[in-house]
Amino acid sequence: MNLLIKNILSFLGIAILGLSGVANAQTTYSVGGSVSGLSAGKSVVLLNNGTNPRSVSSNGAFSFSTGLATGATYRVSVGIQPSGQLCSVANATGTVSGANVSSVSVTCASAYTVSGTISGLETSGLVLRLGTSSLLVASGATSFRFSTALLTGSPYAVTVGIQPSGYRCVVTNGTGTITSAAITNVSVSCQRTYTVSGTISGLTASGLVLSLNGANKIVSSGATTVSFASGLTTGTAYTVNIQSQPSGLTCLINNGSGSVSTANISDVIVNCAPTTYTIGGAVSGLNSSLSVTLVNNGSN
Repeated sequence: MNLLIKNILSFLGIAILGLSGVANAQTTYSVGGSVSGLSAGKSVVLLNNGTNPRSVSSNGAFSFSTGLATGATYRVSVGIQPSGQLCSVANATGTVSGANVSSVSVTCASAYTVSGTISGLETSGLVLRLGTSSLLVASGATSFRFSTALLTGSPYAVTVGIQPSGYRCVVTNGTGTITSAAITNVSVSCQRTYTVSGTISGLTASGLVLSLNGANKIVSSGATTVSFASGLTTGTAYTVNIQSQPSGLTCLINNGSGSVSTANISDVIVNCAPTTYTIGGAVSGLNSSLSVTLVNNGSN
């Protein structure tokens, strides 16, 4: 009898556990919304919490394949933008609360690229910038295009982020506002630059400050050469000046001005020597027909 009771209880226990498992199965709810503005033939890939990709190729309602239980959070984002368009997500985040989520709104609009031409670039290292996007331009390139696309009404500004070594590149037509077409008229013109340098003698103290076309350079005591970092293009006039003399010395410049041709300037000469002062005064009472000879330190 006891064994029979145990068997019955065991059977009932299994049944209860089975029912409990059914009762504890969680109900899930879909997450979705609607897509608008997506051009025909285009598709956008959406993500929920960074996973569960959902490719949408037409306007209208959408939902992700994986549902979420009550209390779960969701975050809808664009995984892959449609070619030539930008899609933004509104009502992208929230918490599931006992019902399907259908309030996510994905709006797509045409977007346009910014591009242009490059001339004179014969080395690597040029970096162009468009907002926060950077583009490394290869040596010898004659054109460029940013991969970042911008919506109509967006302002744009193309700038030189990093100049290539030995060159100076200038951007024209680099700013404006996107209308309803790609920007293709940005122009980047690069020119070879040349340095200005020279020699220094007699610099035994600190305090010497030289300038090249107004840009100052502090020269250390004991230096025998000077080179300015700023490169100048062909035809640019240059002037090297002394902005501050070193303590107790007087420096003079030779070959300090000219015009850059197609070579580095290397013949600037800075000569420094101890500062000298005259010794003199006034003579009074000397008869006009007489003269007096004065001596300093037994000579001169």
